[in-house]
Amino acid sequence: MTDTTTIALIGAIDLTNLETGAPSEAIEALCVKANRFGTAAVCVYPEHVALARRLLEDSGVKVATVLNFPTGRASLQQVLDEAAHAVKLGAEELDLVVPYALPHPARATEAMVAAIKAAHPELPLKAILETGEMESDERRALARAAIAGGADFLKTSTGKTPHGASPEAAADLLAEIAAADRDLGLKVSGGIRDRAAALGYLAQARAAFGPENAGPDMFRIGCSGLLDALVGEAGAASGSY
Repeated sequence: MTDTTTIALIGAIDLTNLETGAPSEAIEALCVKANRFGTAAVCVYPEHVALARRLLEDSGVKVATVLNFPTGRASLQQVLDEAAHAVKLGAEELDLVVPYALPHPARATEAMVAAIKAAHPELPLKAILETGEMESDERRALARAAIAGGADFLKTSTGKTPHGASPEAAADLLAEIAAADRDLGLKVSGGIRDRAAALGYLAQARAAFGPENAGPDMFRIGCSGLLDALVGEAGAASGSY
């Protein structure tokens, strides 16, 4: 039998395929795997949202998509149009790369997050801060801006830059979440491939939110390879899977 910690890790996963030009067969395989093991969501490019939504209908696995991805350099109107199109196709969660590399990033981040949240208030909005590309004080300032704009989650990384998630970045985001006047979640992503790394982030989330509150409504792991590692270990230990 799979242990409860592995179940918690699997249930927190946003199983991801953000490979440019991924064929529909790859998205179908992603959705089959997510449904089989019970991940929180799949995360795909907007062009794959309709297929994923059809395959996962009534499964309990949400369909997330990315906006302003991966550079964060699109205009606000472009991002609003992208979001509207993705929602029309059936997106249930939005992962927005904030304009971290543009002039006045904190101000631009608050404005963009607020605009997307106002347009789609019913959908969870995860603000991707690309924390590996900045120092602690910069990412904390950007986190505060995303919170002020109305983000529902703070997310570490796109996974498309040299530096992804880190325990230090997660700690910075959790500190700003703790200081907020409302509940927000944490999503870690970018280079999380094994159980040991995932357990470290789960421990941080449980310490911040409380063990009973660090479920998928408050804690997510964005990854493509971690699920295989987790179910492989569980299967080897139990003879299942």
